[in-house]
Amino acid sequence: MQNVIAFPRKAAPAPAKAAADGAKTLFLHIRRTTLIVHLAAPQPKAFDRSRTGKRI
Repeated sequence: MQNVIAFPRKAAPAPAKAAADGAKTLFLHIRRTTLIVHLAAPQPKAFDRSRTGKRI
């Protein structure tokens, strides 16, 4: 196959990470129905202040 020319392919950029700060609402439209999904914002981990600076 000496009459075939191979051109280099462009590399696709990596997809950007989605921001996870805040609540989101997702609307899914399937046929004549709409499903509405509410996604809550991520909650920070609880910090136990009673053990700060103490050794057990």
